[in-house]
Amino acid sequence: MRGSLFLSVLATGTILVLLTTAILASADPVTAGSASSHEVVLLADNFDKDTALNTTEWMDKGTALTDLAAASSSPGSTFVAPKLTFVHSKGMRMSGPTGDYQFSGIASRSTFGLPLNLAVSVTANYGCADVFSIYLTNSDLSDYAAVFGNFPSTNGPYYGVWATYSPTYHLYQFGPQLYSTPGYNITYVVKLTVPAKGNGSVSLWQKGVQIGVASLGQIGKGPFRVTLAQRIGLPYCSPVPMRATWHSVKLSREDGTGTSGPTNASIAVVAQVRRIPAFARI
Repeated sequence: MRGSLFLSVLATGTILVLLTTAILASADPVTAGSASSHEVVLLADNFDKDTALNTTEWMDKGTALTDLAAASSSPGSTFVAPKLTFVHSKGMRMSGPTGDYQFSGIASRSTFGLPLNLAVSVTANYGCADVFSIYLTNSDLSDYAAVFGNFPSTNGPYYGVWATYSPTYHLYQFGPQLYSTPGYNITYVVKLTVPAKGNGSVSLWQKGVQIGVASLGQIGKGPFRVTLAQRIGLPYCSPVPMRATWHSVKLSREDGTGTSGPTNASIAVVAQVRRIPAFARI
């Protein structure tokens, strides 16, 4: 009897473990779980659950976006209004640029002082250029860090996932490469860490495994804003419509370490862009 009871409890425990594992496996890697007791969440959006753009948090037009578009390439790009489609449990689909030197995106309305931890989950579906990019920039675009996902493999030396940061690289240049062979329809998580003092860092994750990492140096004081966007520069492949699916974004800091709360003075951006490595410019 005791043996039967033990087996019954064990079986029940096994079922609970399996259910817990399934729940965790399906959870969003950026927003899953509660914040730690020392973490302050400044901005969070789970696009997989949204039905429309939250316009209290995001803007899809304005000076912040047009200025970034102009600085995102050389010569500057033109801002094109993004086309956003929300698909339940699948995220926010973004399209926009269809020709050379075009830029689309959304930007956070608030800006944030250092230190900052940014995590973004995104999937590149199709397109030729930086199908996704992630920027942190201040109001005059002199302080910044960014990550670019450039596709496909036929796009010459631009193909790959790259980072850039001030003052070492121009905003439109590729710096260190995080990953050399990204693929379509694969969800990546990009994590940017910018401390109040010392060097920042960026890492790239796939299915919970870190596949790339680089130092960002000291990028500046900010404050910074967050934007999700797309851009085409002058790629090796022919310009075609592009699409990325954004799943979630979270911006946070450890409690008691911030220099300021949300402001309206600067810009952090997540974008899709066609970019050029530091060894080449457009």
